[in-house]
Amino acid sequence: VCVTHQKNRAACDMKPLKETDILDAYKRAVGRLLGDAGEILEIVKAATKEGLDLPDTQSLDNIEEKLIRTRKKVLELFKDKRDGNIPLAEYETRYADLSNQIVELERQESEVKVRNIESQLAQKRLDDALALLSNPRVDYMDDAVIRHIVDVIKVNGKHELEFQFKCGVDIKEDM
Repeated sequence: VCVTHQKNRAACDMKPLKETDILDAYKRAVGRLLGDAGEILEIVKAATKEGLDLPDTQSLDNIEEKLIRTRKKVLELFKDKRDGNIPLAEYETRYADLSNQIVELERQESEVKVRNIESQLAQKRLDDALALLSNPRVDYMDDAVIRHIVDVIKVNGKHELEFQFKCGVDIKEDM
């Protein structure tokens, strides 16, 4: 039942849906998903891989190399100051510049690492969904399986449900 409808029937004219009707629509959606499984799996793989940023190890390596070089410059700057080879004003200016570079490189490094982790998690979800969909012995009516493969069930009006599967496929079913 729509929560808005429960609180104020005038605000939403949506009628309650029977669980059995939702499950029947789910069965049809899964049937369509599995009926076209080969084609859908390939579409899902392609779409997901396009959407995934593959781990960016080269960019991460470049950032880490720049960080090492910049940190070495800071150490050399400290030595020059200690040995009296650099005026204090120049030291402070160069130190501030190098510090800003390090902060920016660390921010970039963190962003790349987060993107790589998100990519790996998305790839894992895709692999799990594909393995589940490819297994002929899976009971798709099992509550745990439903929770594992369905991300969201949307009610799109009085006669349509939309099943958003975690693998990236959306299937609309009439009630």
